[in-house]
Amino acid sequence: MNPFDEKLTAAIKKGLKKAEDNNDIVISTMIMSNVTSIVVEEIKKVYSGGTLTPNEILGICLVLEYASKDKAFYDWEMPTLSGYKAKEMEELATKLRKSVGM
Repeated sequence: MNPFDEKLTAAIKKGLKKAEDNNDIVISTMIMSNVTSIVVEEIKKVYSGGTLTPNEILGICLVLEYASKDKAFYDWEMPTLSGYKAKEMEELATKLRKSVGM
């Protein structure tokens, strides 16, 4: 399981436990991962619009980070093409990385 799935699974387990402790729901399985794994997969479909997985988002992030740090690659045309200066692209890559918890 990747780090994003682990964090998402832990958050869902925590939320379900709180709901159960508040007597809002009753969890009738001893193996919480049977429930959380199904919920995780459904959330990921919505989170990424069903298009990109967290690992794919991370891959894009890594390319953006590399491109923005390589001044020979990120020349005067890239800001025109992308609308972002190298520093702004680096900040965008950081936001993407955080969005998938990595």
